[in-house]
Amino acid sequence: MPSHTFNTIAGTTDTGGTGGGSAGITSNVITNLVADLNEGSGFVHNQVVNGGSSANAKTRFGLKYYVSGTQGLRLIATDDSQATGTGSGATRFDYAYARGPNSTSNAQTTYNDQTGASTTNSGSVGSYEWRETDYIDGEGIPETRLDVRWNSVLVFTALIYFGQSSVTGSDGLTYTKGSQFSTTTNTVYYGLTQSNPGLWVYGNNTTSGTITGIKMKMTVDTASAQAGNIAPLRTMNGSNVDAVNSYDTGWITSNLSTGIPVVINQVPNIASSSSGNATYIFTGSIELWARASGVSDTKVKDFRFSATTVISL
Repeated sequence: MPSHTFNTIAGTTDTGGTGGGSAGITSNVITNLVADLNEGSGFVHNQVVNGGSSANAKTRFGLKYYVSGTQGLRLIATDDSQATGTGSGATRFDYAYARGPNSTSNAQTTYNDQTGASTTNSGSVGSYEWRETDYIDGEGIPETRLDVRWNSVLVFTALIYFGQSSVTGSDGLTYTKGSQFSTTTNTVYYGLTQSNPGLWVYGNNTTSGTITGIKMKMTVDTASAQAGNIAPLRTMNGSNVDAVNSYDTGWITSNLSTGIPVVINQVPNIASSSSGNATYIFTGSIELWARASGVSDTKVKDFRFSATTVISL
């Protein structure tokens, strides 16, 4: 989990907000890894391949804005992008990062290939297992050892298990304890889930009561795709945002923990391009809004984004 900074802010209120108060939501911002709108580009995705005998590039960028519990506002970023090329002279650039809010330090937090995907396995001894083994240590004290295996690879071990339900494996992925599937005299076996969590880039625990609604606004400044290639897929809460325009989800008041997703897929098909080249560019800005009883509707965060996909043979 990224490091946290703590500060208290008052959001920018929307005139005529329906919350019923003159002041906006006040907040305890616990995580803030992305620059504000006036500080330059907050999210940067760049997948570029130049030269060489073959190339492949794709940009897959995701955001999810949702409510945690009743008063937590969260923003998660995911990435499943790549840039590959072979042959003499090929250069490749593949990165996804959130640029920090302090413009003077230009701090960056990468989340390259943090796809947000998860896979659950019901368990098999020696192959897919969360294994807890009871034993007596050298001082005669009863302890429990934890071993976690995925596809027969030992990804985590601890001589003393403290009862945690998830661990970070040696591969950087998260493993979560599942249901028991087998037991012996001193060992209990559980299934498990492997997940590649996205980056928690913004966390806001409101101090203005229960969150009753959220919404997202997007302004698209550039939306290009080279002719002859696969059309990009760019959506906000399931609706297309492929044109230069302003978009608004409207207030989402149910399924707040599911939240509002943004999906940007730019996957050129160079075989359909007579030149063998492709360039996709998508830039703009996003505002995050929240609503709570007794206060005005509030913009709690804004930021810029850019996603560039280039193949040049």
